[in-house]
Amino acid sequence: MRRMKNWIRKNSVFRTGRGAVVNVVEHDSRRVYFKSANGKMVNTIELIKLKAAIQDLFSRRTVTRKELEVYSNFSSALFGLLMSIFKGMAKLTSGAKGFRLTVIGVRFFFSGCDRAVKDLEIAKANGAEYVLMSYYYLRDDHKANWRKHVGRLGLKVMLDSGAYSVWKRREAGKDVQEIDVRDYAEFVLQHKDLIHSFITLDVVGDDVATAANDAYLRSLGLYPIPVFPAMGDLQELGKLVEADHDFIAIGATVGISETAKRTLFELIFAAFPEGRFHWLGGSSSLIVEFSWFSADSSTWLSGRKYGKLLNEQFKTTKAPKWMDGFAALAHNVRILSGLEYRYIDEMEAREEQSITAIAS
Repeated sequence: MRRMKNWIRKNSVFRTGRGAVVNVVEHDSRRVYFKSANGKMVNTIELIKLKAAIQDLFSRRTVTRKELEVYSNFSSALFGLLMSIFKGMAKLTSGAKGFRLTVIGVRFFFSGCDRAVKDLEIAKANGAEYVLMSYYYLRDDHKANWRKHVGRLGLKVMLDSGAYSVWKRREAGKDVQEIDVRDYAEFVLQHKDLIHSFITLDVVGDDVATAANDAYLRSLGLYPIPVFPAMGDLQELGKLVEADHDFIAIGATVGISETAKRTLFELIFAAFPEGRFHWLGGSSSLIVEFSWFSADSSTWLSGRKYGKLLNEQFKTTKAPKWMDGFAALAHNVRILSGLEYRYIDEMEAREEQSITAIAS
């Protein structure tokens, strides 16, 4: 919110998504007063609503002009304010849902801790705010202990359907209970206060069944994250991009070499440079080589399990002998949680250096 206050104090003009000039007439402790460059009527946006819109953008990392209508009747002006306040920190795009503002940086979801309370606590204490959990495991937690701990720690959950886990067990010849889309939907609705986002219930190798599950979830007013296999047809990915989903999960990269992944990602990002993509199971150096929207992985747990540390280039090194497993785990959390604000921190540092240089 400091950035909002600084912008209001220093600026008197901003533009809407379409480029229309808007003048800030004045502001007080409750409102911003503005009018269009060619207009006479002064309108207002309440600061409490502006703050809520900023919090929404930070929480979701992407928002459309249309979605801001819940905060103000002057959503175009509100969108323009966000554009100006987040200048250099967010990018403007236009798609099927109109103008969209997306914060730059990579949000990391810590996975592999569905039933590990100590890991959750260490993650939270070292900067983690978002975790990925699998319905495959949570459906058997009949006392909803996961919910108690996630709520206690103030974490938000991306929910994975667990379809891949079901497929793996079935391929191994093991008995496994299939996931019913109706049960999955009921779970999402029951715990929507803690679920930040959720991945659609895909059926490995069956596009028709996947589409049917996705359609059912959307018929309930839910917005599942679509999944695209990294080696899939880019024309199909293009259809998902054109639909202007908040973001799209890129999966099926487990077991692929780093070189092959890089080649696949180069093709994807070259075809859709403005795409908002979540890398399922990704935490290698490729996470900073490409403009990911978000990613998840359980690699951070290698600190506790194997004494492996992630460095600033997201390569693993051996932890020093004096560092125990939990300290190594905490180190990995700090590295990965810093991804989201890494760009913003660097940009604000450059701004402060510029101000200092001008003042001197």
